[in-house]
Amino acid sequence: MACFLVPAAEAVVTTIAAKVIKSKEGDPETLKVQLDGSELVEAEKLPFSKKLGWLNKMLWGGSALLAFEHV
Repeated sequence: MACFLVPAAEAVVTTIAAKVIKSKEGDPETLKVQLDGSELVEAEKLPFSKKLGWLNKMLWGGSALLAFEHV
């Protein structure tokens, strides 16, 4: 039973952390990347809250699948 409770608890923590971090983040940074030695392209750096959101979704999905497996 702990195999889906632990990821669910981690998902709760990451949900709260993602919301707090997202509220404190500013505008995304833009970087200039040189491709093929000649062309400069602007790219946006991924914010940490977005990466934490991906982890959050994986944790919620994994805990739901593990809970369903026990049923």
